[in-house]
Amino acid sequence: MRRSLWAFAQQPLGRRLLLRALLVFLAFSLLSLALYYLGAGHKTALAAAIEKGDLLRLHILANDDSPYAQETKLYVRDRVLEALSPMLSAAKSEGEAETLALQNLDLALGAARAAALERGFEGEISAAIGTFPFPDKTYAGHLVPAGEYRALRIVLGEGKGRNWWCVMYPPLCFVGEEAVEPDAVRFESAIAGWFKKCKQKWDEKGRETAP
Repeated sequence: MRRSLWAFAQQPLGRRLLLRALLVFLAFSLLSLALYYLGAGHKTALAAAIEKGDLLRLHILANDDSPYAQETKLYVRDRVLEALSPMLSAAKSEGEAETLALQNLDLALGAARAAALERGFEGEISAAIGTFPFPDKTYAGHLVPAGEYRALRIVLGEGKGRNWWCVMYPPLCFVGEEAVEPDAVRFESAIAGWFKKCKQKWDEKGRETAP
């Protein structure tokens, strides 16, 4: 078999076909490498915002952990997001989103109260924008580490029930808490994956030999 392949490679047609196959392989490899580096340098809006701490979040605290209170919390969430979405979805920065949220704080509070009343809840409801502590949370595959973040906080009644939170800027809330951002989808070939592993090994070797 090896001899027949070698004989084929010695023929003019065989050399041309092998050269063409080699060129296709090299072109594909270079394209995959370029796509990998372009992908590695690209960050989603959420990833960039997390890195900069450029986030505005929504935090809703239920009155208690009863099924009724938890359902009311989610009902209030939907109405508040419905009221704020037209303004905040167009914000270009956390500062702009916070300014818009502050300007429409009465609108958010009114939406929360109206939604709660529809559910038969007549307890006190408050809304404020400030800096609040948050636990680790994953959105669209990105971990937002625990810490203090700017947020619109809505408290229903005693606010002793399970919380609900999401990211209003970048506007992840408005497409669902677990939604994937359109620009978060990436394609990576097997060749690109191989290049990635080689680069990681090269970097690790460089760190080991560094003084």
